[in-house]
Amino acid sequence: MVGRKVGKSVSVDLKKHGRSDDVENAQNRRKALLEAAKKCFCTIGFHQTTMRDIAKAAGISVGHIYNSFASKEEIVEAMAIQQTEEFSQMLLEDECEPDDLKGVEEHFRRVVKAMFDPESAYLVVSFMNEAFTNERLHNLAVTLMKNFREQVLDICKSERPFSREEMEAQVVFMLSVFQGLLFVMQFHPNLSKKVVTDVVVDRLMLIIRHDIEQPRQLEPEKSQGKMNKAVASKK
Repeated sequence: MVGRKVGKSVSVDLKKHGRSDDVENAQNRRKALLEAAKKCFCTIGFHQTTMRDIAKAAGISVGHIYNSFASKEEIVEAMAIQQTEEFSQMLLEDECEPDDLKGVEEHFRRVVKAMFDPESAYLVVSFMNEAFTNERLHNLAVTLMKNFREQVLDICKSERPFSREEMEAQVVFMLSVFQGLLFVMQFHPNLSKKVVTDVVVDRLMLIIRHDIEQPRQLEPEKSQGKMNKAVASKK
């Protein structure tokens, strides 16, 4: 290997080093453009923002922005993926045993705190709004939601005596609580965030404790089959 010693113990491959720098520079440029786009979307407006606005905010020429993103739609997609990854990372960092109530409560508090960010709220609502009319963004949203749901199920699958259908429903319920909070809090700026956090976490912990103390197994298909037989017998 062609290389040189740096310090006492670090060896740098000169053939790969330049390529590594190029990749790192490209990643940093994409991150800078995404941050610039976020600022533009939140100050100028989602639809009003142009590629020229984003390039100006990032301090580069319009031509250079297309080296990283082919369109504003691609920027929105990358932004949605980035936010989902950050939320997933939060989930993994806080991973704890389901019966560890203190750990679960701390995780809920961290997630609720993240829901108070007005910039995130605007971006999420804007993306979801576009997803209703843009098939490409809608498919991305469906995929991101599915991947996140699968990630949660993978963590919890061996810890709860529930059917897969009910576990999926529980994940969707939790997502609806957090995403609803993200949206609604922007229209109640004077509410005490501490009080809201305490109430939300308290209610969620009641559900968790109930599931632990009174576990149940739902079997939708079998239940439906029994119901159909009962109806048939009455006839």
